[in-house]
Amino acid sequence: MINKEAVRDFLSHFALDESTRAHLMTALEKPLLQREENLRRVERLPRQAPQWLVSKWNNGTVFHEFVSDNIPPDKIAHIRDWIKGAMLNNADWTHKTDQKGRPRKLLKLATIEQAYAEADKAMKLQAETLRNKFGQNTNFEAEEANGDIETIMSFEDGHRIVRMLTPAALKKETAFMGHCIGQGAYDEAVQGDELRFYSLPILRWRVIYLITRREDLNVLSSCRRG
Repeated sequence: MINKEAVRDFLSHFALDESTRAHLMTALEKPLLQREENLRRVERLPRQAPQWLVSKWNNGTVFHEFVSDNIPPDKIAHIRDWIKGAMLNNADWTHKTDQKGRPRKLLKLATIEQAYAEADKAMKLQAETLRNKFGQNTNFEAEEANGDIETIMSFEDGHRIVRMLTPAALKKETAFMGHCIGQGAYDEAVQGDELRFYSLPILRWRVIYLITRREDLNVLSSCRRG
């Protein structure tokens, strides 16, 4: 492969901080380098090719380059959120490392699919824990009084759109939806203003949440329905 650094650049785009970036590299760099769907054969010597490539170009070696076109970004983000949440929650496996400080659990991952399955399994267990803790009832007035949410819009039928303002609000959202939003990865972001988190509870287990990045630019980053 002539551009291994492209894998690191791709994964760095998803990192929330340096620790998450390092663990994401540990988990996915090798699987991505070996994933055939992301290897494209290099047919022509690239412009400004490094000397090592120029010297080997005509000796019959087949070269490939990494391309990220067919990697589902939501899967990478899901794996990242699992890792970030595990770090914040001091999951046992985060402390079982090799001499370089790399979690052995992440080193054992061979494919994106395997990593995604591990993330999904762990997140479902954590969501069930939160569900048992918070239950399935929503008390908007109490949450608003505590400063956990802010009502953005109310409707005649009693429904409302709320902005979630605290980690506690995100955890309750996870208790309803079972996803990763309240498992630690977004605890810092929800208390800032670059990302804004909204929820539209419609019926039990029917919740839509929106995440907008830089609301002044009106950019929708994520929209999901449970």
